Amino acid sequence: MNYTLIAQAVESASKASVVVPAPPTFPTGGQITSFFYTFGASIVVVFILYILLFYLLRSFFRRTEKDIALFILGILQIPAIAPRRTRVAAISNRLVYLQK
Repeated sequence: MNYTLIAQAVESASKASVVVPAPPTFPTGGQITSFFYTFGASIVVVFILYILLFYLLRSFFRRTEKDIALFILGILQIPAIAPRRTRVAAISNRLVYLQK
């Protein structure tokens, strides 16, 4: 019995089976609309988080006179992709501002 199963497996494996790929499907109008709603909502959330982090926290730390927290927020706001000279100048400007 095992020999017949093996023979059938070999026979089916030797047959060339051509798999026809499915044609590409494009998103429906509902999916596109849903994508743009989700994308817009994420932009709004990121903008609100940016304002909370860099403006409200900064004003709170200025009132409580937490210089190190202000310095960290200032460093975090400098984009990492900025040229090195720009980052160094921005950091030194923030240090001068904190010393005043």
